[in-house]
Amino acid sequence: MLEEPPDRPRRVPRAKLSMRILIDGTALLLPGGGVKSYLYYWLLHLYRIAGDRDRIRVFPFLDHQLGRFDHERSNYGGLATALRLALVRAANRSAS
Repeated sequence: MLEEPPDRPRRVPRAKLSMRILIDGTALLLPGGGVKSYLYYWLLHLYRIAGDRDRIRVFPFLDHQLGRFDHERSNYGGLATALRLALVRAANRSAS
């Protein structure tokens, strides 16, 4: 019986694995087409296949709140969009 080389990672059963990701969802707050569509449907399918241990976060505070898809405007209400865009601006200014 052959043994695996020591530098090869050990396989972990799927039940013990978890996924934790943070995605920039700013495009969902703006009017648009291509990137917004791609992001919306990507997140929709990620949420569908995610297990109980998986964590999918969407900045700024859009976790599991995809809303209704609309190319013409934000997927969220006016006040919610304004507050989230203000947070994005503040984060960008503080990073500069």
